[in-house]
Amino acid sequence: MKTGLSYIFPVRLKEFRTKLNGLLEINLVNGKAQLDSADSNYSFGSLQKILLRGLEEIKFSNEKNILLLGLGAGSIIHTIRKDYSSSAHITAIEIDAEMIQIANDYFKLNEFSNLTIIEEDAFWYVRNAKNTFDLIIVDIFIGDKIPEVFTQETFLSNLADLMNPNAHLIYNTIHQSMPRDLFQDMLSNLNKNQIKTHVLKNLQQSNDLIIGRK
Repeated sequence: MKTGLSYIFPVRLKEFRTKLNGLLEINLVNGKAQLDSADSNYSFGSLQKILLRGLEEIKFSNEKNILLLGLGAGSIIHTIRKDYSSSAHITAIEIDAEMIQIANDYFKLNEFSNLTIIEEDAFWYVRNAKNTFDLIIVDIFIGDKIPEVFTQETFLSNLADLMNPNAHLIYNTIHQSMPRDLFQDMLSNLNKNQIKTHVLKNLQQSNDLIIGRK
């Protein structure tokens, strides 16, 4: 019955309140579960379509080592494993332990192999990491806003250092909550660090994806 109703309007299945992300909801929409905050879709739903568009743009295929900053419920991992049948190793960094638990318990993330989930602040992980990657996906939000530290030159420079030659970057932003001057500064800083960028604008009427290539 709930599944049928979800094609008419969202059906709330579960509600959580985490220390870092506040109120989160698992909602059934068009027969599929998705994770939402009060301000935006956190996983599955429109976000999954947005990040899929990023993978299509870079022609995702042979990447072997992937870094995901900001786990949510792990919808992009489902996309990589199921839509692309990729067995690439994925390292996912998530600061919110309760978010990791939600992803495992309700979205079966722990059923995937070749996946390492690390509970850590993404800023410090990027600063201290020794590994390098073929693809880095940045999807870090509190509500609909990116914490300022992840838009600054130090973080973006450290991010560039983790990219292999010819590696790609997919950086998700929300247009309305990202000041335009800050967005342009981010592009300038990435270009300064030898990452060539272009932007996919207004995806799902809300998001701009920065696409980068080392």
